[in-house]
Amino acid sequence: MATSSLPVDPNEMQCSICHELFVEPKILPCGHLLCRQCLLSWLQSQAEAARCPLGRCSIIDEKDRRSGKSVVDIADSFLTDRAMAALVEAHRLLSEQHVCCVCVNVSAVCVCMDCGDTLCQKCTTLHKKQSATKHHAVHKLSSLTTQTLAAKSRSACAVHADTLPVKFCPAHRVSVCLHCATTAHRQCPDVRDVEERRGEARATLRELASTLAAQEAEVARGIGQADDQLTDIDRQTKASIAETDAIFDHLTSVINTHRRQVTGTILKTSSDKKAATQDRKNVLLNHRGKLILHKRFVERSEGVVTRDDVTALTSEMKPFVNGHVGSTSALLTPADVTRRLTVMREQEEMYNVTKALSALITIKDIPIADGDTSGPASFYFHDNHGTNIVLSNNHKTAERKGRGYRNGIVVSRYPIEVNKLYEICMDKADGPEGWYLPVGVVTSSPFSMTLPARSGFWDKAVVVWAGNVTDHGAQINNYIGREPLYNLRTGNRVGVSLDSDRQLHLHVNGQDKGVVSPCELPGTCYAIFDVWFEEGMISTLPVTSLI
Repeated sequence: MATSSLPVDPNEMQCSICHELFVEPKILPCGHLLCRQCLLSWLQSQAEAARCPLGRCSIIDEKDRRSGKSVVDIADSFLTDRAMAALVEAHRLLSEQHVCCVCVNVSAVCVCMDCGDTLCQKCTTLHKKQSATKHHAVHKLSSLTTQTLAAKSRSACAVHADTLPVKFCPAHRVSVCLHCATTAHRQCPDVRDVEERRGEARATLRELASTLAAQEAEVARGIGQADDQLTDIDRQTKASIAETDAIFDHLTSVINTHRRQVTGTILKTSSDKKAATQDRKNVLLNHRGKLILHKRFVERSEGVVTRDDVTALTSEMKPFVNGHVGSTSALLTPADVTRRLTVMREQEEMYNVTKALSALITIKDIPIADGDTSGPASFYFHDNHGTNIVLSNNHKTAERKGRGYRNGIVVSRYPIEVNKLYEICMDKADGPEGWYLPVGVVTSSPFSMTLPARSGFWDKAVVVWAGNVTDHGAQINNYIGREPLYNLRTGNRVGVSLDSDRQLHLHVNGQDKGVVSPCELPGTCYAIFDVWFEEGMISTLPVTSLI
């Protein structure tokens, strides 16, 4: 019979070491199967560090290793997969060229499950008519599969191979015929009917299968959570990179501005100091000229000191020279260094900025409560928020404290994704006529935003108001929020989403109110909510997929 018609993959019935059909397959702790003889050879070759050749799990546990068990004892301590052995035997039987066990060189068409005989069509008819065999289960070979043949095959009495068993002896763990049950096993306790024993075994197997299925489902949920966490890690990585880029772009701008200021201060100080030094040099040059001329005057007088008129003039020369030349020591006083010290303090500030930049290289996550493995999909508020906002509940709740309409901004910590709804619930909106909540997206990183600010005035935001829409600072005639955003009460829900074309949608109480702006928003957008109402409180809801 062609093996391609078998419902069981023949590869499943092959040992991974000898690559032949299993012979006495042993079940390893990891669940893989090996022939008993192959397992012995593998254990002998691997010594104490024996591991499964497929799953690489340990075969010999620490207890067996310390006890000094032989490899034969270890191999025989593993369960034998009797079901696989039956499938292998059935596969062998169906793979053979079958001939009738009665006729000579006549192909068989049926097999008796009770006798195990293969029969041609004529012998099959006789087999069904004889009183001793007419109740036997006879099946056509062409309709049998490996599984059905293995399931329908019946074992014989442990002593009499030609007799079907009717009793099971738990003490000897064998099925026996009625004769053996009333003789050899007459004194054995709890000898019962084979069918009763099979029913108990079937119930036990079903219970085990149910337990394993439940554990498999639990593991599958864990795998799904791990997949979600891997997705969230990727999402966090992209968001962190985007936020990092925004942070360092902002810092680069600040540093460049600071560098220009410091450089300008240095150049200005240098220019002032050069001018002062040049002035001082000019004064000294002029003074030196006076000194040279007066020195020549004195030297001339010394040359003709023999003259009475020159000698008489000597007493007047000292006050004359000192009066016109002045004190040289006053001109040689060191220049003031105060302005240079000012520049040095600017350079020290630059050094402090460098230290602060180095301190930014730290991974900082929002703490996630026990049991919450949803990561950013749970929708957190960013640490940069309005001064009247107090965050709580693991950054999922924002409460407004104090007055001032410019101080109630909250922004999502992570960028929002396409075709996902980001909603908040109005936890506290107790005004006499209800409140309304401006909502939208901002296309710049929350870190780089300067707060307090009014959301609709940002040039990188699209915000829905109760009366209109502001798109990157420009007002457009879209009154999508006029009715749904008015008179919001406690328990109402407001949210935003991006469709596949990256157009912004407004959602109120679970209903998509339509496109806010026809423009295609850039790759990174953050949800924004402006809590105007005093003592108001909003909380994020789980992110939901719209497709």
